[in-house]
Amino acid sequence: MSSLNELPPELICQILAYLSSQDLRALKLTSQFWNKFYQTNEASIYHRAAVQHNFVESMNVPLDDALNGKGKYLSGVHGWRELCRRGLTLERNWARHGCHPLNLIATDHPDVHRIKVDEEVGIVITTHADGGLVVRDMDTGEVLWGLPRTYVRSYAHCEYSNGFLIFDRLGQAKEVWRLATEYERSPLPADEFQQEISFTINQFIGPSKGNFKPWALLVMPELGRAFRFVYPVLLVSGLTRAYLYHVETGELIQTITETQAVRDSSALGDINYVELNAFHVLICGTLQLRIFERGSGNLLYSMSPRRSTFDCIQVAVDYDSGAIEADLPAKTCLVAPLAQHELHEQGLTPQAQFVAVHTSPDGKTVVALLSDCRLLVIKDIGRLIKGEACLRESAVVVHLFCPDHAPAAVDSSGIYLAFEYGRVGVITTSGVFVVTLDAIFHGLEDPWTLRHGTRPRSPSSFIRDSPYPSMIICRILPFAFRDYLDNVTCLQLTQSKMFFTWHPDIVPPRSQQSANPNITNSSESNEPSGMNAGAAPAQLHLPNAEHHNTEDDDAVVVILDDEDAEMDEDEDDEDDEDEQNVGFIMNPEPPFAGFEGAQGESNIYAKAVAYLDFTPKYPNEE
Repeated sequence: MSSLNELPPELICQILAYLSSQDLRALKLTSQFWNKFYQTNEASIYHRAAVQHNFVESMNVPLDDALNGKGKYLSGVHGWRELCRRGLTLERNWARHGCHPLNLIATDHPDVHRIKVDEEVGIVITTHADGGLVVRDMDTGEVLWGLPRTYVRSYAHCEYSNGFLIFDRLGQAKEVWRLATEYERSPLPADEFQQEISFTINQFIGPSKGNFKPWALLVMPELGRAFRFVYPVLLVSGLTRAYLYHVETGELIQTITETQAVRDSSALGDINYVELNAFHVLICGTLQLRIFERGSGNLLYSMSPRRSTFDCIQVAVDYDSGAIEADLPAKTCLVAPLAQHELHEQGLTPQAQFVAVHTSPDGKTVVALLSDCRLLVIKDIGRLIKGEACLRESAVVVHLFCPDHAPAAVDSSGIYLAFEYGRVGVITTSGVFVVTLDAIFHGLEDPWTLRHGTRPRSPSSFIRDSPYPSMIICRILPFAFRDYLDNVTCLQLTQSKMFFTWHPDIVPPRSQQSANPNITNSSESNEPSGMNAGAAPAQLHLPNAEHHNTEDDDAVVVILDDEDAEMDEDEDDEDDEDEQNVGFIMNPEPPFAGFEGAQGESNIYAKAVAYLDFTPKYPNEE
């Protein structure tokens, strides 16, 4: 055969499967033959391209399955070519220099503590410093459903996955609720307080995509220190034991004992964070990070936060490479890729500790944030546990502190960590960051040019030899206000958005007031957004149901002593207000009310929900 175009079409399609989407488009433009070949075999060509770019697992995945549950950025897609186009555009938006929309939610209730997001359903769930839980529409900011502050405790932690919502009640219990649209009869006994408040709330609000129904009340054997939910398993860590529950059935499926046992001359320490996957349970302590085996409960691996224990490549970033060259357009933020270099000299931070840890769904990748702004990334924890690889072959440490805080980053702090879809979100007192671990996997780098150093911004040899040779580190600007970064209490990543708590006034200027009072894109430079930033925390409440108003015979009052209150992993953020007794007030008589807040002086602790939208703006363009 004299040329490629003489091969059978099936064989040509298999050859083209090794090309990137960009190369496919270039080949199509080379001749009439290739243009006609593409028109005839477009579905097969781009189905293979979707596999090549990891948008689907194999050629056996049909288009409908590929689109199911992938978020609104793929709405309206009717073919594999459009799926590849939008997917690649989304990947570039996360990791390439550019401006993207910035929005604010819950400016009328600016004491947000925790955030959970269901992008497919389109809801944002928040708990609040003054108590209460609120479910809002992601697109409009409209309040869809909620529980009053007299029911949900102050600074409640919450978890959400697959339609199940879990938050902590004062004491040793966890409340489990489920989306009403997915609700089936619970096999667990009903809790009277959950049933009572559900009945009361649902008398005065209509059905919506954000309504929840009570599912169960899980009472722990001891006071919990931190908990994490990865469907269908809830992990709750006490001081010396960890408990795993199957949420749908309420069954205690495993207890891990002696989590504080001395290992390498050290105990675990106070519990900061917990994580789990199908194979492991991970617990962050002040003195160690420990990995236990699911099933046996055996301690498999432990690591100290001391710098001397990290015998691996150390990467620092050049903040000047991400500087803002001009004023940002209104209602936008800037993704600024940062240059990287090897860090040879490290300062000492003897009091550093692990702040948080997350794993990939397959259990292989582990990311951990330390209090001194180091980000530890381990590529294959299984090989490390088995002794098949050393830490230097498996891990890289990224230092995310501002040079102004060098040499030891003693004034910098790691604040929050998130890990989804191969991207790591990190907030420190030096900024907001997005780290794309494997640019080749996401179709952003060509492996051949990376290996031979022929791309315009070629990495140095130490990057190519690291476990993550194509790592891209971006800083999100203009979020560079240290005092406000220090008060961030939550960070969440979805496939196309980043959510975190942020002061409603400290955002880029906007050209005009948002038409929707529930959702704003930014704030006037001198005026509060939605309401005064220092307003007293707004309250979701039932009218006439005050803390001490129990005159109505139908009201149900339960007083819980805070001495038995469960400690949240961010307990240090809680104020003296939590030491008071908290009452559960459920009054079935008055109608459901929304949110009300009083005017007050501005304060640094006001927090709404900021979210950055990386959804492709022009999906029909190449």
